Amino acid sequence: MDKPKIFISHNEKNIKPTHYACKIINLICCVPVIAEAQPKLSRDIPSLVKDSIDSCDAVVFIFTPD
Repeated sequence: MDKPKIFISHNEKNIKPTHYACKIINLICCVPVIAEAQPKLSRDIPSLVKDSIDSCDAVVFIFTPD
């Protein structure tokens, strides 16, 4: 069985919390998915984000004061 995938929605300014979330997601035996880290395959950013979210089992939003 494949590990569950968790999409991480974040902002460029909150990269430290995003990396921390990736560590936690890995610790719970899931796969973190960040759209920008996925192969582009000639897709624009909105399509890349939508495809990444559609491939996941859950979504985490990173909110910071930034």
